[in-house]
Amino acid sequence: MLKRALVLPRTIAPSAQKDILATLLFALILFGFLGSMMLSQLRFSPVGDEFANIPGGLNFLATGRYTDATQPPLLRYLIAIPQYFAGVDPLPNEASGGAQWKDYGGKYMYGNKVSWQTILFSARIVIIVLSGVLLWFLFFWAKQLWGRNAGFATLVFMAWEPTFLGHGQLATLDSALSLAFLFSVFSLWQYLSKPTWSNFLLLNFATAVALLTKFSAISLIFSTAICLFIFRKKTGLKLMWFWFSPFIFLFFIWAAYLFQIKSPAEDVQISQARESFQLQTQLDKVAANLGMTKREMLAIRIPAYDFWKGFGMQTFHAMFQDVWKKKEDFQFLNGDYSRRGWRSYFAWTFLLKSTISSILLLLLLVCFGAWRSLSRSFSPNLTASNKAPIPSI
Repeated sequence: MLKRALVLPRTIAPSAQKDILATLLFALILFGFLGSMMLSQLRFSPVGDEFANIPGGLNFLATGRYTDATQPPLLRYLIAIPQYFAGVDPLPNEASGGAQWKDYGGKYMYGNKVSWQTILFSARIVIIVLSGVLLWFLFFWAKQLWGRNAGFATLVFMAWEPTFLGHGQLATLDSALSLAFLFSVFSLWQYLSKPTWSNFLLLNFATAVALLTKFSAISLIFSTAICLFIFRKKTGLKLMWFWFSPFIFLFFIWAAYLFQIKSPAEDVQISQARESFQLQTQLDKVAANLGMTKREMLAIRIPAYDFWKGFGMQTFHAMFQDVWKKKEDFQFLNGDYSRRGWRSYFAWTFLLKSTISSILLLLLLVCFGAWRSLSRSFSPNLTASNKAPIPSI
């Protein structure tokens, strides 16, 4: 019965039949993925970072207070859209809304005129949609590079990846950053393939979007610079254009913070952060080097203040995580505790959180690449017809 249902009319050309079946298969995988995400929302359970991300955008748009500046606001703006239409109250008169994101987040979720289930679902639906866009983007680019079969292989691996299934439905930054990161890398590939002014602007816009999604996307600037250096001899690359990039980034960042201008003296949080002790001890030295008092320095009004504050907080967090005020804040890995972390942390997390099939596929690709390189080295007289085509920029 199922086989008969899948048989298309003979009047349709074989190539068109394949296209229709491929479209149906793509829709089945994508909507199956989205459906599983939606069904999992029946088990409502907020996670820690959602108490910062869910109220952050609506609170900033309504009051100008960015309660948790440790991450940029772009995703939080998107999360605020369905909340606004759901009638969620940003609690503008709540005192903790300008200082303590954990207290404010709890009151926002559980003390609102809208139920916390509605708030949580309206926020997570944005992430689920972005996760679906990420799947489509991966399929589209892999298909463009290596054909439809590669696109489906990429789609299946990503749609069944456990970490993505777990985080692709939470109102956290992980899935959105993955999409923004992919968008930026795709834009770089577009520019290297065709270095036009429009692709240059697209690359800068995509990188700015990633920076406004999560601060760790700063690594894209360095990786992009490395790629541009490697391909610097490519004809017509126009590297001089990139002198404009810092100004483009600064404009997008300032616009995302609604052209905010604020001084540290107006910020009540600056004396409450866990890195504040180390920060305060350095302010006098910095002020002295600038030839002014600490009070004068703190009165300086800074464009996009919360961006620089958040980036600085993340930097201080990384530098001084071993001297936190709370002595019980250890880090944990493989049965060991540490205040300074481990150099092997990311390697371990990749091995532990990736599926065995993904690791085996990666090893297979590495072995295949090494074998092809060695075969070329020892067989220099191969004809062009015997060489497999290599995707190039």
